Amino acid sequence: MKQCVYCLRKAKKMTKDHVFPKSWYPRNTPKQIERWTVPSCYSCNQKFKEIEEDLKLRIGLTLAPDDFNALGIADDVRRSYDPSCARNKKDADNRKMKKEKILKNFIREASLENKRFMPNFGPQRSGKIKVYSMVEISPESVRRIGGKIILGAYYKILGKLVESDMSLDIYTDDAGADDFESLMSKYGKKNYFGPGINLVTAIPADEKSAFVAKVTIWGRFIFRGFVLTQ
Repeated sequence: MKQCVYCLRKAKKMTKDHVFPKSWYPRNTPKQIERWTVPSCYSCNQKFKEIEEDLKLRIGLTLAPDDFNALGIADDVRRSYDPSCARNKKDADNRKMKKEKILKNFIREASLENKRFMPNFGPQRSGKIKVYSMVEISPESVRRIGGKIILGAYYKILGKLVESDMSLDIYTDDAGADDFESLMSKYGKKNYFGPGINLVTAIPADEKSAFVAKVTIWGRFIFRGFVLTQ
């Protein structure tokens, strides 16, 4: 029997899930870079796949096509809803539906008053802007994908699972970020996965099961993860 890294369920058969979503690696990622995979049940694999695709679509709309840290991501997103890139009629219809969904999720406002933005994804002020275009990002989706990546990284680095009696916390805000950066610059170990994906981890000397990590995706999507024993 094998065990799913994410939900801890046991089964005879497991899929291989990419810790960092396969489609999130930029086009300029070196071919020799190891793309971590971990044992995952089919249910978790499919569940996370849907969230990963949705987040890539939404965040990808905010990325510049020539951004070195995200090369090819914006183009991938554009093609995903372009019917002219379809393989057949069914695929074209799906792309049209995706485009309609994107347009429905766009928010256009003349004022940014009372708006909250993810760190590094605030308004780009250049000249006079009459209308701002924004897209909503689900905090729950960010938390779940952040948790998934931390669980996978924990397994790959420590060779064990985050058990049910341990806590996992994900943060995307800037609260306490300065102290965190100071600690990570002193004790953190860098794990490089190409220009678009960076992971810095630290394991406290007095608690071998604890785990602290900072994940940076495409140079802008940043979150911190903490695994602690109860």
